[in-house]
Amino acid sequence: MAIEVRVTSTLQNLVGAKTVEAEGGTVGELLEDLNARYPGFKAQISGEDGELHRFVNVYLNDEDIRYLQALDTPMKDGDVVSILPALAGGGLPALAGGGLPALAGGGLPALAGGGLPALASGGLPAPASGAR
Repeated sequence: MAIEVRVTSTLQNLVGAKTVEAEGGTVGELLEDLNARYPGFKAQISGEDGELHRFVNVYLNDEDIRYLQALDTPMKDGDVVSILPALAGGGLPALAGGGLPALAGGGLPALAGGGLPALASGGLPAPASGAR
């Protein structure tokens, strides 16, 4: 039975396309078939124990297999499996020494006028003249 498998760009480099076909009666069997067709495929998404990495999401017809029967989830002809390794991002890069980078001058940049900015909707008042 042919199952459509959709992969992200991370795995596209290995399989050569956004969508490939594979076979299997369960998700686990499908992954074994993909690994036979594309050696190293399983190593990209699972550990040595054969379990999926926690950051890999696998969906059968838009249902997360973690909430079904995991790798034992049965499949039928015409199903669509999506394999989505989560991408990290949005945080600060790791720095040598583990701290935050120092700002030029050693502190926060000074604001014009030396105080806190006034908020447009009537928040904190502007600092009094000459106050520091």
